[in-house]
Amino acid sequence: MFKRVVVIGLSIIFASSLNAREITDGETFVGLEMGYVGVQGDRSLGGVVPDPNHTDSNLVYGIRIGTQNDEWRATFLYNYYDNPDSDQNFEMGLFTLDYFFMQGESSTASIFRPYLGLNLGYGNYESSNVPNINGYLYGGQTGLVVDINDDVDIDFSYRHSFSSEDQFNHIGGFIFGVNYIY
Repeated sequence: MFKRVVVIGLSIIFASSLNAREITDGETFVGLEMGYVGVQGDRSLGGVVPDPNHTDSNLVYGIRIGTQNDEWRATFLYNYYDNPDSDQNFEMGLFTLDYFFMQGESSTASIFRPYLGLNLGYGNYESSNVPNINGYLYGGQTGLVVDINDDVDIDFSYRHSFSSEDQFNHIGGFIFGVNYIY
C-alpha cells in the first residue's frame, strides 16, 4: 500500500512540475497537520449486520512537504485516521495544488493568503470483517495561510475527498497545519 502511495505521489509531483515550473522557484516547506474529519464507509457490526456507508468523525494526523510562491502551492501529504469506537481506520497520500487568490501589495494581503485547491491521491480504508478497500481519491480544499514570520506559516483549511470505490464514499473535515519554510 505504502509503495503505491509513494509511486502515485511522486508521479503526480513530477508531472505537475513539467507544467508548473514557476512553483519550484518558490519556498520549500515541511509541516505537520491535525484535523477533525468525518469518514464515510462500509463497516460490519460484530461481523453479523452490515452497516453500509457508516459516517463517524475523529482526529486525523499528517505530515506534508511542498513548495510555494506568491500565487501557487504544491504539497504532498500523508494522513492517518483511526477511530476504534466506530471501527474505522484510514490512511491516504494526497497531492494538492492550491491557488492563492486576493494577492495584493498591502501588508495585510501578504500576511493572510486565502486559497482554493484540488487534491488527488490514493487511500486505504479498513474496518473489521470488511475487506480492505484501496482506491483513488479526488477532491478539493479551501483555506487561509497566515504567515507568522519568514520561516513559519500556519494553515486553516477545509478539505474534502471522494473515493473511486463504492464501499468507501468520502472523507472531509477541518485541518490545521504548521509549516516550516526553508
